[in-house]
Amino acid sequence: MRKTKDTKTKKTTSNTKKNSLLTFIKSEQFPKTMAVLLAIFTVFCFVSFVSFFWTWFNDYNLVQKLSFSQLFFGEQDIKNWGGPLGACVAYFFVNKTFGVASFGFLILFALAVLKLFKVQIQNIRKWIVCTLIIMLWSSCFIGYFVVAFPTTFSSLDVFAGVVGTVVNLWLIKLIGLFGAALFNL
Repeated sequence: MRKTKDTKTKKTTSNTKKNSLLTFIKSEQFPKTMAVLLAIFTVFCFVSFVSFFWTWFNDYNLVQKLSFSQLFFGEQDIKNWGGPLGACVAYFFVNKTFGVASFGFLILFALAVLKLFKVQIQNIRKWIVCTLIIMLWSSCFIGYFVVAFPTTFSSLDVFAGVVGTVVNLWLIKLIGLFGAALFNL
């Protein structure tokens, strides 16, 4: 009889937790909480991105070899102002996506924060589309120099990001060096 009571109590406690979480998600506080968390993440990303351009040369190999435990328990050799987590975030966003143009993500995050706080933004779709286009073009423009002139600009591949480099490799194979230059202009 005692086991049944304990089981019912556990189920009731579990259901109460689920209901309170669901109530919180549906509440007016949830979007504000998410906005604050996203704003904090955006500031953290900004600091990590800025630091990345001063520390990437030292941190690059360390971040690639960073294990899960080193990430969460601290790697002493990481120079990024955001620590190991900041170095990984910056490495992913800057190196593995749009390079320098990844600062555009911060604009998109800021727009999301404003939207979650229910601030009216005129032409929000236009802001989003323009930001994405500028990110893509900037990455591709820098990527053209990295791919077209590898002996001179190969060390700048981190500024182009993977997107800029890959798009230009494809463009040069498709329409040649001159055609890719025209396309980027």
